[in-house]
Amino acid sequence: MSDCQARRADGSPCGAPAQTGRAYCYQHDPEQGEARADARNRGGAARAAQLSGAVVPTLTTAEAVRDYLARVARDTEAQLIPPKTATALASLARVQLEAIARASREAADRADAERWPGLP
Repeated sequence: MSDCQARRADGSPCGAPAQTGRAYCYQHDPEQGEARADARNRGGAARAAQLSGAVVPTLTTAEAVRDYLARVARDTEAQLIPPKTATALASLARVQLEAIARASREAADRADAERWPGLP
């Protein structure tokens, strides 16, 4: 495998190995410009999603959990969230739904106890 034929700004050779059958490495190959731009966009979008998605909204209702999971699904499909992260978030959301349901049952039990004191 030969070295990349590109030159750095200071005139020194790139030094990276050229792609198979090409004169340039991936970073300097003029035919790879669009692929490099796409990769930069995906990387930047993924990083932005990590930073902006770092704060999970307050999920106190089933509707809020539903909306959050819809956002996670959209972001996963857009490759902004890795599938393993989405799976973990979905598991946590399921636990939150169970907690919401339990809190709702407990609130109903307390209301019944206040309405009919002395009943088991």
